[in-house]
Amino acid sequence: MTNHWSDIANANLVLVMGGNAAEAHPCGFKWVTEAKAHNKARLIVVDPRFTRTASVADYYAPIRTGSDIAFMGGLINYLLSNDKIQHEYVRNYTDVSFIVKESYGFEDGLFSGYDAAKRVYADKSGWGYELGEDGFAKVDPTLQHPRCVYQLMKQHYSRYTPELASMTCGMPQDQMMKVWEEIATCSVPGKTMTILYALGWTQHSIGAQIIRSAAMVQLLLGNVGMPGGGVNALRGHSNIQGLTDLGLLSNSLPGYLTLAGDAEQDYASYIDKRASKPLRPGQLSYWQNYGKFHVSLMKAWYGANATAENNWGYDWLPKLDVPAYDVLRMFEMMGQGKVNGYMCQGFNPIAALPDKNRVTAALAKLKWLVIMDPLATETSEFWRNAGPFNDVDTANIQTEVIRLPTTCFAEEDGSLVNSSRWLQWHWKGADGPGQTRTDVHIMSELFLRLRKRYQAEGGAYPDPLLNISWPYKVPEEPSPEELAKEMNGWAVSDLTDATGATLKAGQQLAGFAQLKDDGSTASGCWIFAGSWTEQGNQMARRDNSDPYGMHQVQNWAWAWPANRRILYNRASSDPQGKPWDPEKKRLVWWNGKAWTGTDVPDFKVDSPPEAGMNPFIMNPEGVARFFAIDKMAEGPFPEHYEPFETPIGINPLHPQNKKATSNPAGRIFDSVWDTLGTHDEFPHAATTYRLTEHFHFWSKHCRLNAIAQPEQFVEIGEVLANEKGIKAGDRVRVSSKRGHIDAVAVVTKRIRPLQVNNQTVHQIGIPLHWGFTGATRHGYLTNTLVPFLGDGNTQTPESKSFLVKVEKL
Repeated sequence: MTNHWSDIANANLVLVMGGNAAEAHPCGFKWVTEAKAHNKARLIVVDPRFTRTASVADYYAPIRTGSDIAFMGGLINYLLSNDKIQHEYVRNYTDVSFIVKESYGFEDGLFSGYDAAKRVYADKSGWGYELGEDGFAKVDPTLQHPRCVYQLMKQHYSRYTPELASMTCGMPQDQMMKVWEEIATCSVPGKTMTILYALGWTQHSIGAQIIRSAAMVQLLLGNVGMPGGGVNALRGHSNIQGLTDLGLLSNSLPGYLTLAGDAEQDYASYIDKRASKPLRPGQLSYWQNYGKFHVSLMKAWYGANATAENNWGYDWLPKLDVPAYDVLRMFEMMGQGKVNGYMCQGFNPIAALPDKNRVTAALAKLKWLVIMDPLATETSEFWRNAGPFNDVDTANIQTEVIRLPTTCFAEEDGSLVNSSRWLQWHWKGADGPGQTRTDVHIMSELFLRLRKRYQAEGGAYPDPLLNISWPYKVPEEPSPEELAKEMNGWAVSDLTDATGATLKAGQQLAGFAQLKDDGSTASGCWIFAGSWTEQGNQMARRDNSDPYGMHQVQNWAWAWPANRRILYNRASSDPQGKPWDPEKKRLVWWNGKAWTGTDVPDFKVDSPPEAGMNPFIMNPEGVARFFAIDKMAEGPFPEHYEPFETPIGINPLHPQNKKATSNPAGRIFDSVWDTLGTHDEFPHAATTYRLTEHFHFWSKHCRLNAIAQPEQFVEIGEVLANEKGIKAGDRVRVSSKRGHIDAVAVVTKRIRPLQVNNQTVHQIGIPLHWGFTGATRHGYLTNTLVPFLGDGNTQTPESKSFLVKVEKL
């Protein structure tokens, strides 16, 4: 999330697309209403359903699920063709002038370097900038070179005409043009649009590229780094942002550092590959400090055992033999009998992962399953026959299930990281009931017992476990305060930082700029450095004063990185260091001696404008990328690909090339192809969603929530209901190739049929909160219907676009 919740109040236009903020994020949606009330902002909603957010919008337009890139690609073409871009911003702060290698190509839906047999882009060498003899990327400031990013982008999106975009995504052309015209008004300096998205964009096989396309639009408009601008990811769970920050994905380390691959056995090469050198003169490329972040992390984990002589314990880290052991791969291996045991912590796989029946069959092949959760989840009872909702043969499931009841966040002290990147300290509301234990207690006991067992009995290479530093006052349960201080970091030995300030051994760091790669600093997560300093717990601050009237609330909690509230905020000023809008969008500026402002400058504070350092300091280019070089699985530019289960059977942009129908680099296993349905048997497009009255699979255990939304239902448009003879309140069966659910029909005007590729496409809306545990009337797990595949970059399942048929029961 580039901006934050309260900054939405600074927007002139709010586009909600790929989300339903009024319903799924009702507290945060307050700031949209603030923008409308006090800033006269317009609210536009694009969604397959007329949602509660749409009901308070100034304009609503329908779209076919899974076709967002067709809409965004058309919008990019419209902005470029009609000269509705913020020219000075785009020329100076993006890569439009960079010249791309001659070997780059795109033809009939596929980029250069595609290996059809492996379904991956095996050769991405052409997806890069042309370099000069000096090692810097070549540029053409005139933007006339045929291979500069500007020309390639214009060429790529020229195919996305209003006619083709409308035909692909089903939005009537007049409505589409209305939305595009309103968005284009935000290309003038000082007028900003913000985009709010959520799982409606991420849960697609092209989800990461949908989000990239939105970032490209915001860059063309000059809206990144601006108050009331940016691309804002609305996280759907109280600490899902903290999960990704702390590296709980299988190929990540805390602070968005990455695990090495099998071929990276050499420590120096591992660091050098990630410590990007500047690609243009005078740029910062802050990742060149990667070694400082990594060494400090290893010192936090291994203490005195991590030394320069052993490369700071580099050999103790696992090396990946595949890109990632994400949950899709884990359950694919489980289904093949290659996994003996599984620890499931705060996770309900048979409800959250796609293809419930496939996941259940995989769990049944385990020898043991440990569930750490406050509630009795469906996964903890996957073995129980619950009639039609979980029709399994219990006697033939030999998996031993061990349930460890944990406390929930309201029964613990600690911090949560919200969508805004704010770390907010919270205090225990009550003790956990019965025999519950904190997750920290359970994991600590597990570690201590494993270590004791290895110490007594030995084992194959126990070094990664035995060398861990465990300095906590109560080893069985480290306190939240101790862990928070460790995340921030401390001086391992006396040191002097780059500003000349001295720290004594044991003192808390003031920020990540003090980190070193010589072993003198430790930090459990470099981006959290500054959250608990010698001045105390910055996350516990509760001062919401707003002296500048810019909604940046600097003294409320603490935001990573460095308490900056808006990322890339140097871009809120022109190349001379003056705000694009000095009256209403005044964020950071050059005062003649340093960068200052209403936010913490996301920049080198003493670098004057004439030095030419650009705002996107994490990129080696110093500018934002329209051309993603080799960082994405599918290609440098977002391209529309159909969902793997497409209701129209072809990709209108590439009707002749079946390899380019769906994401050619999407995540799908060989065993999954036979489980996919086709539009002739399953003619309707389905999408899942959430309700205000329920929170995922938790609140159905609460009686009041069960009263508010007691029974499973599906949402069907009036036209389709009339065709099927279905009335409101009838029970219906919704089937996919993988299974079915039975539910009550809600017949509604909120979903209308769309004309897509000269065909009529009906869409079905399916809430996901029911299951066979809890206080609500028991129901089917919605993910029974969802295909077991995902995005090529994130492996996020395609829960928002799949095929079903509807029958009256």
